[in-house]
Amino acid sequence: MLFLTQFDVFFPTAVVALLLTVVLYTKVQVGSARRRLPYPQDPNALPIIGNLFDMFSQDELIGYKNWSDEYGSEVIHLDAASTQIIIVNSTKAANDLLEKSSSMYSYS
Repeated sequence: MLFLTQFDVFFPTAVVALLLTVVLYTKVQVGSARRRLPYPQDPNALPIIGNLFDMFSQDELIGYKNWSDEYGSEVIHLDAASTQIIIVNSTKAANDLLEKSSSMYSYS
């Protein structure tokens, strides 16, 4: 006669639950990424915490300028624990975004 222990019942259930969670999480992330507009260039972000450690590892102004030079863009995107931050590094880029393209961002 076969007797099942608690481990024999719990372990397969836990594995199935973990796999199901990973599949659903991946599906939601891929689906939501397709619906969003693309962000400007950004430093590589870690899962969940994003660029939090990168943002505070150096003086912000110097760090933003270095990223601007590294990615060749005056506009940079950061992910700070799921909060999206857009950094505009020059007055020309700010003028282009806020004045010349303002009709794209307004509701009127």
